[in-house]
Amino acid sequence: MHALLEYPHDEDDLAEYIESLPEKLRNYYNDESESKVYLSTLKLKYRFLNSRNLFLQSLKDYNEILRRDARLISVVRQAGFRKILWARFILNRRSKAQYNFNLFKYFYKYFPGYNRQFESKVSGKVVAIVGGAPSDNKSGKAIDNCDLVARINVNSVKKFDPEILGERTDIVYVRGERGEAIQSKDIDYFDGTADSDISYRIKVAQHLECFPYDTQASLCLNFDEVFDYGHLNAVQTAVLDLLIHGASLVKVYNVDFNMSGQSFKGYRPKNLVDVNYSKIFASHPPHPQFHLCKSLRAIGLIEGDEVFMSILNMDLKEFSGDCQKIWTR
Repeated sequence: MHALLEYPHDEDDLAEYIESLPEKLRNYYNDESESKVYLSTLKLKYRFLNSRNLFLQSLKDYNEILRRDARLISVVRQAGFRKILWARFILNRRSKAQYNFNLFKYFYKYFPGYNRQFESKVSGKVVAIVGGAPSDNKSGKAIDNCDLVARINVNSVKKFDPEILGERTDIVYVRGERGEAIQSKDIDYFDGTADSDISYRIKVAQHLECFPYDTQASLCLNFDEVFDYGHLNAVQTAVLDLLIHGASLVKVYNVDFNMSGQSFKGYRPKNLVDVNYSKIFASHPPHPQFHLCKSLRAIGLIEGDEVFMSILNMDLKEFSGDCQKIWTR
């Protein structure tokens, strides 16, 4: 089951797998009550619906998974205590949210990937995160005026418009699969002239050995085991990594939760396969990306540009509906 749900997945293979399930499980996909279904089956249905871009239907399953994660019984599962804290943090975006986040932040200091040197760099700082969504907003000055600037998979912005994207780069977040691309000598992924003081944050541990910037690289905290309801996108992972390491505020620019399904021209190397955005939602569903950012905003830890904030002003159902309209085939 899990192999079929890895990113990037193949929708036809996933549909074929559903058809191969025993009849009792197959009938569940015709809207049998969630309370009668094992969590693993519930998650499979949730991802199956998201792979079909049926986000409003999958929203019910998302809420059920979140409800189960918030119960004390989930402590017996792997990373169970952290699942409880995160589910309650997301569900309670006011009075108890700050308490749960602070508790989670404290526990993560003792998990692999926590880096004291990185903490000393970002603690108490206002950090801009610049994503790859297309934008005409001239946010460059606002980005460069932050204490630190973090970018996703990019360490030089010389080929971009500085009025839109700014000029500084202090931190680069690298997704795990990019580590494999970077070690391949036929892919010139990064501009080698970038500032030597840049901190590289890699998501998956095994790629540290092959990463050419290994003297500066440090392992990014992996939150995926905590989120039963889907892997976080790169920006959301970076936001959490910064906040867990003590950033006082994260400002997000050029991020639209895949609403556009596009990226800046040149943002990805030409010889790297393009992302098929219509196929990422089984493993990267939109609900947790949105819900997490909305919760962090409610306790004053995240802000963003006009596009980002306009999306966070929606409620979850409205956001899911807009995603479905955009991505329905």
